[in-house]
Amino acid sequence: MIGHPAISRPSHAFLVIRIFLPLAFGYMLSYLLRTLNATLAPDLIRDFDLSASELGLLTSVYFLAFGVMQIPLGMAIDRFGARRVQACNLLVSAVGAVMFATAMSTEMLMVGRALVGAGVAVSLMAGFATMALWLPAQQLPMAYGLLMAFGGVGAVLAGSPAEWASARIGWRALFFGLSLCFLAGAAAIFVLMPNRHPNQGSPESPSELLRGLKEIYRSSSFWRVVPMVVLTCGTGFAMQSLWTARWLAEVAGLERQAVALHMSVMALGLLAGSIACGPMAAAGRRLGLSLARLVGLLAFVYLAVLTVLAAGYTAMAMPLWTMIGFLMNPLSLSYAVLTTNFSSHLAGRVQTGINVLVILGSFVIQTAFGWLIDFWMADDNGFQVARGYGITFGFLIIPGLVATIWYWIGVDALEPELK
Repeated sequence: MIGHPAISRPSHAFLVIRIFLPLAFGYMLSYLLRTLNATLAPDLIRDFDLSASELGLLTSVYFLAFGVMQIPLGMAIDRFGARRVQACNLLVSAVGAVMFATAMSTEMLMVGRALVGAGVAVSLMAGFATMALWLPAQQLPMAYGLLMAFGGVGAVLAGSPAEWASARIGWRALFFGLSLCFLAGAAAIFVLMPNRHPNQGSPESPSELLRGLKEIYRSSSFWRVVPMVVLTCGTGFAMQSLWTARWLAEVAGLERQAVALHMSVMALGLLAGSIACGPMAAAGRRLGLSLARLVGLLAFVYLAVLTVLAAGYTAMAMPLWTMIGFLMNPLSLSYAVLTTNFSSHLAGRVQTGINVLVILGSFVIQTAFGWLIDFWMADDNGFQVARGYGITFGFLIIPGLVATIWYWIGVDALEPELK
């Protein structure tokens, strides 16, 4: 079971200042860049004459690069430590942000966004794996939730604040500023973080790393959890980072500033959901509800809310999308459910092993969504567009429901509780 039995417990100040905050800052930047294209979409469409499918591909290439890097970087974390891996990664994102800022073609935009995605690929997973080494298991839901809350802060900044900054200094200058933030994050991680836990032991050889990865992917528990997570969290990532904003503009008929406001409120929901992870897990324990069952119930609620949005119910767009944002990070507690089924030395590979499928799923979902919307937009009719979004949502909801039922059938075989 995960949660490292430290010989001497480090102080709270050590954990917060030298481990948590440097990693949390990197994850905040990761989430800001993940969702920023939703706010800047009108600028990018104007400057590069992008169609819906081109915009979807441009935005989703972040997820492609992000996903491809999961497995090698997860192995690197377990071998070399999160400090070295994450500091170097953020330098790659800084280069990508500069390329995006200076791009004169769609191809260069894609390369820049891909580099950003590759550089922040394990920002959250490095935090999860590091917390799993330094904290006892019962503290993981709270620690994971607080770390994800910084992602919520990044999502908030990507809404109205980014819209305000872009209107005043331009989106290119905004990306230059973000490149400096990546440099600062890399420096903070390199200077402050210890590289390894003192009880972690010697690094594994490459063959041992591969054997551990094989153990993870051969686990029945792994394949019980993954489909549900891909079709809930993966869908949520694809929506929030692009298609929620387009739905608000094209189905709900909102102006750009109103869309940015809705996105910021949705991000506040994400932030609230992150903070609620620990209290929700604790409340579940008091009620005799395992973390695995809590996650399954949240998945059913998430799919129900998405179904209401698929029906084109725009009168309560803000609370409905805010609920989607609120549920995304509590659903990510499925990572903690899965991780407790493996020993702590596999922490980095378990986290990135599931995350690669979630992120690549987001890439496929986000890209396919654009192709389907382009098909429906061929008939320039408001009703046709709304119906097209609804049918496209249906392609996500039905498989998501099947995956959640599959998860629920085998929930007793999963770790019943973080103890």
